[in-house]
Amino acid sequence: MEIQYLSFIQCLPDLTGLQQAAILRYIYQIKKVIPPGYLSENGMGGKKEEVILYPIRKENRNMCVIDKIKNIPSVTFVGLTMESDILDAEIKLGLEFPQEYLNYLRTFGSIELCGHELTGLGVEGKLNVVTATDMERSINKYMPKDMFVLENIDIKGVVIVMDTDGSVYLLQHEALRKVSNSLSEYLEFLI
Repeated sequence: MEIQYLSFIQCLPDLTGLQQAAILRYIYQIKKVIPPGYLSENGMGGKKEEVILYPIRKENRNMCVIDKIKNIPSVTFVGLTMESDILDAEIKLGLEFPQEYLNYLRTFGSIELCGHELTGLGVEGKLNVVTATDMERSINKYMPKDMFVLENIDIKGVVIVMDTDGSVYLLQHEALRKVSNSLSEYLEFLI
């Protein structure tokens, strides 16, 4: 049964990972099957009957950002983030994080380095990527929907944002300027 559902989804190439996960969650609710290639977490939030499905992501062999952060002296970080928390954040923001940011979240959660605080997960308030992005979207009508806040500079409305392809931009009101091609490149700029 479940192979038919997965084949059905693979026949719709325009679906994003988030849309596929939503369809698979719906299938699970009706048929109580977990499709191959997906994991489940039982008992989330103390409810034994609750099952959260999320796609098993293919790991990117290029862990450059991880190595760079580990080699920065005096960096502080929260710690790893669960895959279900990452998927939840993507759903709330309506976008998919780029692979390099996913690797960063999985390993560090959120970091502070050289006086800069980068958003992430496992933290509350302005350092939480969902909170920071939602806040920016509510106060800046020019905040692109396919971007999320990477760092809030807190000076004259300047925020550093990242798009779903991994490029990093400086956003100040309606002005958007690319500052780097990747999170790794942006970190080199900071240190």
